[in-house]
Amino acid sequence: MDYAVLVYIGVNCKQLRFNNTTGEHHIMFEIIFFIVIGALVGGISVLIFALLKKPISCPKCNTKMPRFRKPENTNQALWGGWTCPKCGTELDKKGNEIKNK
Repeated sequence: MDYAVLVYIGVNCKQLRFNNTTGEHHIMFEIIFFIVIGALVGGISVLIFALLKKPISCPKCNTKMPRFRKPENTNQALWGGWTCPKCGTELDKKGNEIKNK
């Protein structure tokens, strides 16, 4: 739209944000701002949920698994789970024993 047309109908160009020098940048800034805020809120809520979760124990020897796990195989890396440091039992992400084939 032309600035003269906007002035003719009584609308300020800056209110509609059609000004190429400032308006488009404000809209892009707002979009990026809300994306960053959403990512921060989501990340913090996942972190709080992970830290407040009840710790998993080995069903055989009752040893508590570490809060921050280090996967020992590809299956644990992809789907979660632990290997008990005391007895060597493999556990899934819910703490159930995995029967080896």
